[in-house]
Amino acid sequence: MSLYPTTFLPCFSEKQAERAVAAAGPVADALGSMVVGCHGTPPPHVAVPAVYPLESGAHVQEIIDAVAKANEAETASVKDSFVKACSGGPLTFYDPPNLEAEVSAAWREPMGLIPDIYVSEAMTCDLTLVTQPADNMSSEELNLYTAILMGSGKPLLVVPEGVSFTKPQEIVVGWNGSLEVSRTVHAALPMLREANMVKLLSVGTDDVTAPEIPSTLAYLSRNGVRATHDQVAPTGKSVSETLQDYTLSTKGGLLVLGGYSHSRLRELVLGGVTRSVLQKAKPPVFLCH
Repeated sequence: MSLYPTTFLPCFSEKQAERAVAAAGPVADALGSMVVGCHGTPPPHVAVPAVYPLESGAHVQEIIDAVAKANEAETASVKDSFVKACSGGPLTFYDPPNLEAEVSAAWREPMGLIPDIYVSEAMTCDLTLVTQPADNMSSEELNLYTAILMGSGKPLLVVPEGVSFTKPQEIVVGWNGSLEVSRTVHAALPMLREANMVKLLSVGTDDVTAPEIPSTLAYLSRNGVRATHDQVAPTGKSVSETLQDYTLSTKGGLLVLGGYSHSRLRELVLGGVTRSVLQKAKPPVFLCH
């Protein structure tokens, strides 16, 4: 059964494409997905300065042609890495895409303004897979994933390097009563229904249960989800660390979070859960804005 029929996989370089496919294979197998690898490039003329003397038109065209050739070579090398990485695993690469195969891989190479083209491509898939490197994620990747999260209307599945994703049997939902977490719970319903247990987790010291919790549990029950609620007090750690550590301690296979439930400015200035898990997550994390 396909839980998420198409998984979008941005591929920025040869090395990153190999790493991304390694994470995408288990995800596709668990969720029944066609993995859509994608490497986008800007139009060649973007590399040309806006102001040139009129007599340098021939030189401008030379620059455009050289940039176009370089972009084509880069895309071809990234695609080659993607296709090679697919061989020998659960992903079978098809060109053109095999829309009948539940678990497979396909390729796209759009041209346009970045990150707009990645956001547009993500809109045509069920979720985007974010594969984290062992070292720090580059600012370019972080900005791109943030744009996709904010602009595509689709969820992101974050899988840390070294973690092999499996269909989660226990799921923790970081609950704060926000619009974003409500949307994320709805987007995660295919996996929530398959889980043995779902735990709504609130972080705080308030003794009064949030008034929407009983209604949320009833909503989940009507949707075939077995769920309970728990609340933990802060222990000197950040909210992000508390949520992730709780998920790991309860053998939870997935943490579900609303993405940027505070303003992005507040997240940038003060730090926040969304930026923290995008840069360095411990368990797999499912995000939606």
